[in-house]
Amino acid sequence: VDEDDVLTADQQKQLLNSTEVMAAVYNGTTWTPSALTVNASPDLAPVAVVGDDGNAAVFWRSVYASDPGDEGEDLLDFDTRDAIYVSFYDKDKDDWSEARMVYNGSTGTVAGIQAAMLPDGTALVAFILDRGSTDKSAPYQGYELAYRTVKSNGTLGDLVVLTNDTETD
Repeated sequence: VDEDDVLTADQQKQLLNSTEVMAAVYNGTTWTPSALTVNASPDLAPVAVVGDDGNAAVFWRSVYASDPGDEGEDLLDFDTRDAIYVSFYDKDKDDWSEARMVYNGSTGTVAGIQAAMLPDGTALVAFILDRGSTDKSAPYQGYELAYRTVKSNGTLGDLVVLTNDTETD
């Protein structure tokens, strides 16, 4: 590809499929990077949280679009998969856990994601679900708020959808 060439939809999809989530831990002197994902699907929007004890969690979206279209117009239409994963950092072991799925995309696509660490080391991920709106005059009408807690050992709390209304949540 020359510098003036326009990327094709397939080239853009290949680039998107190579996005990975990385995290680096600072020990007071140096940074130690770790790859939290190594796969052939886009991993996007990482959100990191750190507890008072130095342990941490990183949540991210693992997505996939089936067909970018001829012009790439559907490149970000993640119609095949839109899930949330988490990996925990254990300060004592200086290691990251295997990625664990927190949300499988079954009740809507993810439109936004935030996280927090509770005092006991439990992580909480809050996210916006796009359940789709058929009303073209109110495209965000299908947005709902949800959250899930995850213990550092990987135990999942209930998936809680906080809203179910016609308001833009």
